[in-house]
Order: sequence, then C-alpha cells, then structure tokens
Amino acid sequence: MSDTYQAENAAPPSEAPPIERGTTEDQIRESVGELNRQREREGTLGDPGEPIERKWGTDEPVKLRDAGKAFSEAHKLESGRAHLQSLSEPERRQIAAWGSDPDSDEFALEVGDAAAQLGKKPSEAPLDKIGVASNAGRVHAPIDDMSAVIGDRALN
Repeated sequence: MSDTYQAENAAPPSEAPPIERGTTEDQIRESVGELNRQREREGTLGDPGEPIERKWGTDEPVKLRDAGKAFSEAHKLESGRAHLQSLSEPERRQIAAWGSDPDSDEFALEVGDAAAQLGKKPSEAPLDKIGVASNAGRVHAPIDDMSAVIGDRALN
C-alpha cells in the first residue's frame, strides 16, 4: 500500500475515533500533535515563529486592566520600532534633523501611539480629505450633513 492510498482511506477528522486514554490535557496534546503531523504531511503546517516573552516587574497578582494596558503599550512600542527600522537612511536622517532620535524607545512609542490613535499601522498613509471635482475640473466644497446639495454644490 502507498501513503497516498492510506491517506485517501483514512477517516476524516470528524469521523476519527475519539482519544479515550489519559487526562483531558493528554488527549488535547495528542490530538494537536496528530493534527500538526497531518498538516506537515499536507504541507500546510505554518511556522508559529518565536514566542514573545513578557515579564512583569513583580510576582504579585496583576489586574486584567493593568495587564491589558501593559500589553497595549508594549504593542505600540514594538510596532513603532518596527516602522522606524523599516525607514531608509535618508528618512532616518530627516527625523534626526527634526530633533527626534529614530532609535529611541520614546520616539518609537510616540510613533506607535499616534498610529494607534488613528486606528492604523505606523506604515499606513494618514487619512486625507480628498476634494470632489466635476469633469470640467471644477473642485467643489466638501459635502456636509447640514447643507443641501443644490445649485453650485450640485455636481453636473
């Protein structure tokens, strides 16, 4: 028998016999291990990358609110650093000419925080208002909720 034949005749995961030995944790580990082996055979096993370790300054219990805030700050710092490291040398020199240090954690946190306030990644372009123009090239004033679109404001 070939491996292909066995794989074709193997029971689908939903019909596979349940794992009935060991503790629940052992069953989960065995199930995940089998799933990973199957994905490796199929070539669909992803690389999880290196785990990110975060350490607290104390061994005392941490409130969920404080942990969430700390993770958010750490993420802002990491995303700001990643963006600053992706900049070209002329861009880094320009930042330095403006009086900021592109290698400092403070500036990286500032970049990450500004991006988070906009709901964007640091590398995404900022939101800009774009005017509306007619086919004749006439740019119209922005439309707002309180004004009717008639006369000069109507697009013809």
